[in-house]
Amino acid sequence: MSVREAALSRRQALLGAGGLVGAGALAALAQTSALAASDETRGLVGAWLVDVVPDDGSASYQVLILYTAGGGVAAISNNPPTSGSVGFGQWEHTTDREYVEAFELFTFDPAGAPTGILRIRAVSQLNEAADRMTGHASIGFQPAGSATFFPAGTTHFTGERITT
Repeated sequence: MSVREAALSRRQALLGAGGLVGAGALAALAQTSALAASDETRGLVGAWLVDVVPDDGSASYQVLILYTAGGGVAAISNNPPTSGSVGFGQWEHTTDREYVEAFELFTFDPAGAPTGILRIRAVSQLNEAADRMTGHASIGFQPAGSATFFPAGTTHFTGERITT
């Protein structure tokens, strides 16, 4: 694959999976509260709605993220279904109310053909009540048929815990 083809594939994936990238960033924000054991300090574990803002000025999007006990992450964005799959990965508690996470998802072109994989790596912080998060994420893209991830952008995000 030429550099030009990789750039075009990366751009297609980013345009089509922008929402998913946001999801990764949002997921990272939710991580900070996951280790807390009591209901009052739930940590990251739970469901979150995250608003993602790409640092390049492209359109913002939302991501629904589920953090599980033991470090699992599942996320999906509000982009059309042909843009990307549900993302899966893991999170880790780093300090007080800070978490890191990484997850990956498949990307597709508008016709539904695979274009590659997005990898989102995020750092998130929770507020004291563990009901809001903020953070930033970096995105990598691996074109279909390639063994290499290329830098594909950065985001920042804010999120709120989904409660009953």
